[in-house]
Amino acid sequence: MLASICLALCGCGPSDPLDMTVEGTSQLDLSMWKASASQRLSPEQLADFNEAYQEIKFEIMAEGTASGGPAEEAAALEKVNGKTVRSVLQLGLGRELRRLEYEQNQRLQSIKFNAGIATRPDDTRSQRYLEEIHEHQLQRLRDEALEIERVKARLAAAGPVSDAPAPTMDVQPTLSPTKESNSDDF
Repeated sequence: MLASICLALCGCGPSDPLDMTVEGTSQLDLSMWKASASQRLSPEQLADFNEAYQEIKFEIMAEGTASGGPAEEAAALEKVNGKTVRSVLQLGLGRELRRLEYEQNQRLQSIKFNAGIATRPDDTRSQRYLEEIHEHQLQRLRDEALEIERVKARLAAAGPVSDAPAPTMDVQPTLSPTKESNSDDF
């Protein structure tokens, strides 16, 4: 009798909430699973799950493997359904980390390129403009570094996973930035 009460109180799921299996064959199923999982996941873990899931959806949109909201949602659900929370965190946050590091690398290339731009000695207006761009780029670089450290910390908190292959980023860094690639830096 006591054993039955203990099982009822403790549940039959894994002891580590990150080892829970995600159940989401539809958006409604996923919403219901998250409502139930929120009893065991910390608010930070649930926020990490949502962030990872959004990154998975972003990847699907960027790759073009599904077209339109419902198809993209279905593809994302297919990637997470039946996986552990830990696997979803590693998949989504790992992809986010690679994306952020890639963007940081692109920004560094842009900064190096822009540092080589020269103005006429008497053109103080252009010199100020370039200085403003440089300061803005450096601030974005600092912000990116903080975001990379935050994602690394969240990945470390999720711990290692063995059932999710590490996705690769198909986009290759540009070896030499172009003038057009710098227009979005400010």
